[in-house]
Amino acid sequence: MLGQLLTKVIGTQNERELKRLRPAVAEINARLFDEWGIIGGYDLSNDYAHLPQHMLLCVTEMNTRDEIDELVEALEEMTEDG
Repeated sequence: MLGQLLTKVIGTQNERELKRLRPAVAEINARLFDEWGIIGGYDLSNDYAHLPQHMLLCVTEMNTRDEIDELVEALEEMTEDG
């Protein structure tokens, strides 16, 4: 479900296009926290050099649908801001 929502937000699954569109993970995490109070994802490039600008997001049964929707809304807004 979250993966489908994020694909909808980003609008593409093409890896080259994603790399061009993606801001730095640290920038995304800072904005998520500063503007929405959301703790962002883990920057996978810290452990996997072949995954630059990749973020691991996790939701569990402890996250409500409203919280997940808020994350998607935040990411949508960031995408619109450029």
